[in-house]
Amino acid sequence: MKKAPHRSSTKKRFRPRLSSFIKHLKFSKYTKRLPGQGRPAPRGGYPKIAYLKALLLKAILQLTYRNLEAFLRRYPSYARACGFLRGFIPHYSRFSKFFTKLDPSLIEDISVDVTRKLIRRLKMPCKFLGVDSTCARAYANSFTKKGDPDAAVGRSSVKGFFYGYKIHLVVDGQTDLPVAFEVTAGNVYDGHRLLPLLRKAVRITRKRPKAVIADKGYDAGYNYVGVVEELLAAPVIAIRGRRRRVAGRQTTLEDFFPQRRGKRRKQRRRRSKTQEQQLRHNPPIARGSEEWKFLARFRASVERAISRLKAIFGLERLRVRGLARVRKHVGLCIIGLIESALYLAKRGRPGLARSFPYVV
Repeated sequence: MKKAPHRSSTKKRFRPRLSSFIKHLKFSKYTKRLPGQGRPAPRGGYPKIAYLKALLLKAILQLTYRNLEAFLRRYPSYARACGFLRGFIPHYSRFSKFFTKLDPSLIEDISVDVTRKLIRRLKMPCKFLGVDSTCARAYANSFTKKGDPDAAVGRSSVKGFFYGYKIHLVVDGQTDLPVAFEVTAGNVYDGHRLLPLLRKAVRITRKRPKAVIADKGYDAGYNYVGVVEELLAAPVIAIRGRRRRVAGRQTTLEDFFPQRRGKRRKQRRRRSKTQEQQLRHNPPIARGSEEWKFLARFRASVERAISRLKAIFGLERLRVRGLARVRKHVGLCIIGLIESALYLAKRGRPGLARSFPYVV
């Protein structure tokens, strides 16, 4: 029995490649702010934009500087996409020096501009913002300042104690795309960074959120007051669990210090009347209501964004030391994630904005 002839469709399927993604990046407006090259290079010097694209390629493929040079020599299409001339690939030490001289504020400005372009392109509402942090282990073998001078010992609810940094993210709950980020030492309390992160997100998006979703790590009275009064939004923050119950009642410090029973009771009554505690226990959206349950689901968007950054860019284990270098590395990774969404949206695939592996 003869097989039916194969009909080849005339419509070409869109198959993006990483080289075309690197080639489409436009950083020409930042040329003057990029660092110089030092010694003269062949044919008038290497382009500065090519160095920046190569560093972004290094972050995406999780390469070392030596492997980056070998990769560009082995695959000339990627070298051309970055902007290097054929046969003229810089030594790996030049990439390291360029990254060292790179200004962290420049990476911050690029990420802000790219985020605003993506918001306009996808028409992101940014109504529901999810906030969370993740740990990034330092590139060091010891818990001393000799390994990494800026790292610190912190504690994660999932992985316990760690030595490194914290990456704080604000994510749009409807698109799972990061809006603002911040890098701090590992011993910084998450609750202290909520309001500064939200102010930064409002400045970038130029929109006020309707709800802020966070886990119980941000459960503090001043966060409720700041979200309600400053941002005019509804705080959807999980409340911390109560103390363990013994013999059918809740254990308190009075069980261990009976001589302070009256004093502790007065302090507790006084604190419960404050505005912070009232908002914490009675938020604008009632806990357990249908609206609360609906908004609480957007907290998973932050977890998905963090998992993509760890799986694609390897942010769980750093390969740079120092807070300034870590900020630049994390900024490059987030720029790559946002640029990939913008790249797919420009080519008529906005539904694949969260599918970075489709680009790779």
